[in-house]
Amino acid sequence: MRCKGFAMLTSILIVSAILLSVGLGIHAQLRLRYADSATNYQRIQARELGLSCLEEGRYRVSRDSLFSSDTLAFSGGVCAINVTKIGNTYIMTTEARVSNIIQRFRMESETIDGTLTPTHYEQLP
Repeated sequence: MRCKGFAMLTSILIVSAILLSVGLGIHAQLRLRYADSATNYQRIQARELGLSCLEEGRYRVSRDSLFSSDTLAFSGGVCAINVTKIGNTYIMTTEARVSNIIQRFRMESETIDGTLTPTHYEQLP
């Protein structure tokens, strides 16, 4: 009878250890998935912030041709706009930061018939 009790206790301990290992593995996978989705969300936020800053820079240049740079702070991040004028072409670069994610963009615009028109756009590494 003592052997049956010992065997039962050993079986319960082994099954408990296996279930605990499986539970910890599932927990680790869920944490990684959550971290990935949070990072992707921040990457999307930084991208949209950078694009919005490009548009803001284009708007400010259209209102004031001497506009050169500014830093905009939002509740979710910060964006820096830099504008360089070469002849009739404006080169705008933005750097948007959300948490530790940084997105950079560059846009060239020309004044055509009095309207500032984008001619080239790219996302920078």
